[in-house]
Amino acid sequence: MFSLWADKVQAQADTSSFAYQKPLFDFDYQNPVFKLSEGQKSNKNMFLRYSGFTGYREGVMPIKRQYGFNMGTFYDEETGMVRQSIYNASIIEMLTFGFAVNGLPDPLPSSIIIEAKDPSVYMYRPVYGDKDQWMRKNGWCYELMMPMSAFRSAGGGEYVKQEIMRHFSLRWGEEKRKVKALLLVRTNNEEKFKTRGQGPVMSGEDGRFNNAGLEFLGIQIEKAGGMPPFVDETGYSGTVDMELGAISYNDLPALRKSLNYYGLDLKEEVRELKMYILKEIR
Repeated sequence: MFSLWADKVQAQADTSSFAYQKPLFDFDYQNPVFKLSEGQKSNKNMFLRYSGFTGYREGVMPIKRQYGFNMGTFYDEETGMVRQSIYNASIIEMLTFGFAVNGLPDPLPSSIIIEAKDPSVYMYRPVYGDKDQWMRKNGWCYELMMPMSAFRSAGGGEYVKQEIMRHFSLRWGEEKRKVKALLLVRTNNEEKFKTRGQGPVMSGEDGRFNNAGLEFLGIQIEKAGGMPPFVDETGYSGTVDMELGAISYNDLPALRKSLNYYGLDLKEEVRELKMYILKEIR
């Protein structure tokens, strides 16, 4: 297999100050990165295959495409070839795209542990500042072309994941770990939060919950960033109505004060949870 590989994981050059110039060619998601000869296009012997990794590509927008992610799978029935492409994605995004393909939710950032010399190059977190600037330095593009029969027998998306791990010298997988978690608990049995069952669903974007499950509180905390994994230990499975006010979901003291009114509280304790571990092995 012909491969274009970088020597090691490192930050890309910051191109944010570059003046935009029309590229020498119009970027086309439908066409492969490399120009193929007529013999290669026909691929009569089914020998053609390659994979390549490149850095962030300025001007190629990270638009959401198949499966809600900036990737695409193209199949050529005439040649029997499949082309898998990913554009301007973080390493974690490339490793987890298979979750969406299989109809699973992406792993939450708080459930990902990165064991590396510089964890900041693998996954964006709000504390890193502007996401576009971060992506310019740490985003990657990937393309794979090979016979569809070989792609399927190799596991499809699993083969792509293995290529990414091999290229960047990484190990990625699920583990049970004892970690600090943010537990939602009751302080009494009054259920002051229980919904009246009226009005539209409001999931806490402005501090208001209406006809919404408590899992949406965890989603808002996760979106704010910087908090441990959220675990609901209230035992309540219904929907709630709560007015938490204009708070920041990563301001734990203020959030606890608002929740206390409804007989709820947040506390940090160690729990054994399923975590996703990314580890450098070089």
